[in-house]
Amino acid sequence: VRLNPEGKVTHIYCRPDSMFESEGEDTLQPGGSLCMEALPPTCVNVDVGCLEAAGSITTAKLPRGLEQLHADSNKFIGSFDITGLPPNISVIDIGENSFDGELLISAFPASMKNFHGSFNRFSGPLDIAGLPDTICHLELESNKFSGPLSLEVLPSALEAIVLCDNCFDTEKLVVGKLPPNLYKVDVSAETFGRIEDPEGNLVDYVCMYVCNDIID
Repeated sequence: VRLNPEGKVTHIYCRPDSMFESEGEDTLQPGGSLCMEALPPTCVNVDVGCLEAAGSITTAKLPRGLEQLHADSNKFIGSFDITGLPPNISVIDIGENSFDGELLISAFPASMKNFHGSFNRFSGPLDIAGLPDTICHLELESNKFSGPLSLEVLPSALEAIVLCDNCFDTEKLVVGKLPPNLYKVDVSAETFGRIEDPEGNLVDYVCMYVCNDIID
């Protein structure tokens, strides 16, 4: 736990990590439950990953000044309401939980840079064109997203996007102009019978981006 000069909690780190264990100290045991609504209102960074803890996250009740939330590898359930997120949050990792329902990524705050939500049960469509230009990493592997998928409009700051192992039913994948710093696109290329540009032309160059790290 880290405090500010006024003695208020700003950072919470509660992740099993042998690097920070001292001899003779009790190790942090996974399990139990977490009440995220009880976080101190002054928190800006919370890491409660890898605890195998049960619970849910009501985003509207998170501290309004929160900038980073790491809650991966737990047993959280329920929906994850993007519209309730704190306005300045930039990093969220909720991968390897059991969140479900739709994920309205077009409602990400303009501050959002990295969102990791792989290995959950999210479903419904994904509006990639609605992502804020600030986002650098979007990882939503192994969920249940469905419907059409288009990469025609990508955020200018995008560096990596991982959408493989979902249930998209697009027969063709439309890919627009690639952002300058993009190094990885993983969307299970075998799902699509054709990859083309917005004018309908077959594009071969994009194949080296799909399901592989980009090689110069």
